[in-house]
Amino acid sequence: MPTQLHNQFAEYETEYVKIKRGRKLAWMDHLGSIELDVHLDDRTISIETSPIQAAVVYAFQERGTMTIAEVACVLESGVVSARRAVMFWVLHGVLKEIAPDTFCVLEQADTSSPNQSSPPSNTVVKGG
Repeated sequence: MPTQLHNQFAEYETEYVKIKRGRKLAWMDHLGSIELDVHLDDRTISIETSPIQAAVVYAFQERGTMTIAEVACVLESGVVSARRAVMFWVLHGVLKEIAPDTFCVLEQADTSSPNQSSPPSNTVVKGG
């Protein structure tokens, strides 16, 4: 898990122990949801994600370009889980695959992306 997210969980746990004396938290990183505002150069995306998907964004905040293997290492998860979490952000236009299994943050919206709802440039419209 990225350092920033891990630190926030640790801070929450510290406060919880103060309030609920004698109790501890056991984090289940794969459960729950997180509301995020992702600020990019030309847009802000407000979205609800799973913890592993949020961890991917934090990981890319620290390192602009990563491979799936690096993401899996940072998340301490399997390659399949890491790929699934990365592809979530690709579908939302936050990450882009720049080489096989290598991704970067897409600070400017990519108007040529197949995920955008614009017609292909070679489309010919014929009238009747």
